[in-house]
Amino acid sequence: MFRKPLGQKEKKIMNFRKILLPAAAVLALTVGAASADAATVVHRTVHRTVVHKPNGNTVVRRNVNRTVVRRPVVRRTVVVRRPAVRRVYITRDRAFGVFRARGVRIVGTPYISGGAYIARCYDPSGRLAYCRVDPYSGAWLGISLHL
Repeated sequence: MFRKPLGQKEKKIMNFRKILLPAAAVLALTVGAASADAATVVHRTVHRTVVHKPNGNTVVRRNVNRTVVRRPVVRRTVVVRRPAVRRVYITRDRAFGVFRARGVRIVGTPYISGGAYIARCYDPSGRLAYCRVDPYSGAWLGISLHL
């Protein structure tokens, strides 16, 4: 429980630990920071080399002998002119034929809305719905909504 009194040798070791080791650490950090500040810093790019010297001088050298491979930048604007031909809609009679071929009964006449012929119709199971046909090709687009 009680410590035995320290001898002369142990006192010297304790003084060394308390005083000299922290001082040595501070000295090492100071020397390391000063040497980092005193270093020559070199920045190299393709076109030039910049050297920052410890005395504050800056030297800029152009890289004349270094060959730089550059690919040409090609910027072209291509204008595609389309002929001024309007697409032709199919007739309402053709739309009627598509509806009848699918086995649906039409109520009213087909009209174009949202890029399709739409007609109110009864589907094959007898429910009231909206049916759609493509106005350009006459393709069946399906039954969109059951009422």
